[in-house]
Amino acid sequence: MLPSFSPDEYDEDGGAFLTVDIQNGWAAAAFNDWDDGGRPYMYQPVNRDGGEKEDPVYTGGQTPAAARNALRGTDLAAECARRFAVTG
Repeated sequence: MLPSFSPDEYDEDGGAFLTVDIQNGWAAAAFNDWDDGGRPYMYQPVNRDGGEKEDPVYTGGQTPAAARNALRGTDLAAECARRFAVTG
């Protein structure tokens, strides 16, 4: 499951967006945007209890997210999505 949230429904302004991949009780959230030079960047949460070897979530169905960048359970991911919806 990959919900994607953006303040611009048609992405006409090329603005920030949030993706949340959910799989097997894990969630991988990523905040994506572009800097003033047009270069993309992404922020992901850091789970201090996770590790490099576990790959509990496949982001976009392709790349596995390391456990250190995934959230166990969906409550915190839902709060991230709610906060992004409120603040953009």
